[in-house]
Amino acid sequence: MEIVLARPHALLRDDVTAALERNGFTARLAQSAADISHLQGPDVHGAIVSAAASSAVGASLPEMLERFRQVQPDVPLVMTTLMDAKQAMSSLDRVIEVAYGECELVSMEAELRAAPCGRRPRHILILTRDDLKDLRAVDAVLQKHFSG
Repeated sequence: MEIVLARPHALLRDDVTAALERNGFTARLAQSAADISHLQGPDVHGAIVSAAASSAVGASLPEMLERFRQVQPDVPLVMTTLMDAKQAMSSLDRVIEVAYGECELVSMEAELRAAPCGRRPRHILILTRDDLKDLRAVDAVLQKHFSG
């Protein structure tokens, strides 16, 4: 089961990759927005996109989200950020709505409390740097979000 890493943030990439591997997922790096077209298929179970202002990949957050909307509109998405969840949700809400369309942004804490209900299109999980320190919670939320 593969998860696309789009615009991975240098400070979070190792933690995110380790969390995916602990949970039986394989990380596949998208080098550009165009790569999203090639990173699809039955083995792709989701994507993790960095909300960082800049990226070594060269594609902006809106460009990556627009590409996912065009190519894989129902793929489960996780947004990683150095901000706290509340700040991320308020600052990213408009950017995400314009580039990706209307969707629900959910913190790790809220996702853990929510009843299991399978894959939810138009539902983006926000994972913060602090969230990644709680390995058990991150493992549970990644399994829930990507495996349904």
